[in-house]
Amino acid sequence: MPKIVDHDRRRADILEQCFSLFAEQGYAALTMRGIARALGVSTGTLYYYFTSKEAIFEAMFRRLATANVQAVLADLPANATLQDRIINLNRFLVHDADALQQAISVALEYRRLQTGPDADAVLQELLTVYRDTIAEQMNLTDPNQATVALSMLLGMLVQRRLDPDSVDIGVHMAGLGGVLGL
Repeated sequence: MPKIVDHDRRRADILEQCFSLFAEQGYAALTMRGIARALGVSTGTLYYYFTSKEAIFEAMFRRLATANVQAVLADLPANATLQDRIINLNRFLVHDADALQQAISVALEYRRLQTGPDADAVLQELLTVYRDTIAEQMNLTDPNQATVALSMLLGMLVQRRLDPDSVDIGVHMAGLGGVLGL
């Protein structure tokens, strides 16, 4: 009897495993052959699910953005106050700061190496997901406020990556609330 493969699950498994590969080795260092070897699959299997390393990267980051938003919102009751939402975001950032910093590093490397409208579009799509979630969760009607909030959060994570001892996420979150007048 032939083996029944859940292709959606297999594709998801590949994407889940790829984040650590990109984070550890960097975007430039990985090839389809290297990814296949690290995952213990043939390159044919990898090409069955993805047309290129870029396609893996883009799908991986879309999946990561969705998972991050879901993680932030998962434990949030429907009647959560704005303060509850900020506390919840703070908890998420403290818990996942290292992974978020790795994601930023890999995304910056991707942007440095991949030029053109396709690379720009993918990264813009991801930033829009985060910006729109911030706007919705913090009840910000001015899109510029959500952009400022996202910029502050990204800047905090980059600063923490460069100088881990200089950043207290709680202090930054309180500052973000103050800047946004919350």
